[in-house]
Amino acid sequence: HEVTRPGILWTMQLLVGAIILALDQFTKWRLFSHSLLNGGIGIGLLRDQSSIVNWLVTSVSIGVLIWVIRSWKRWTSVPRLGGALVLAGLVSNGIDRLRFGAVVDPLSVGSWFPQFNLADCAIVVGLVLLLLKARFISNWADSQKAT
Repeated sequence: HEVTRPGILWTMQLLVGAIILALDQFTKWRLFSHSLLNGGIGIGLLRDQSSIVNWLVTSVSIGVLIWVIRSWKRWTSVPRLGGALVLAGLVSNGIDRLRFGAVVDPLSVGSWFPQFNLADCAIVVGLVLLLLKARFISNWADSQKAT
């Protein structure tokens, strides 16, 4: 049964997370001189409160990491992929916070949008997958059981 037995899907999902983490760290290293160091959260919110933010982000990240790890075996493919993306993003941004005291944001799409990194994208996509699973896929599966 796919939910409880590790296999190729587990390996692929974890591999995707590892690749995202590596690509994010590579882009940050390669583009560091053009990067913004973001001591805040998200789009630079609370950037003047970096020590408080570091403790808050670290605490929330540890909580999310524990939740993903504890939930992993009972999740199906979609939430596992979402969890792998969230883990990759949290770990990569955590590495930045440990190394620099802030997150490295090397990517920009213009002055109208805040700078960001691949880890941020992975976290957002991962959360969307988890929310889709929680809201729509579960409801669809329940409706299929009822018919």
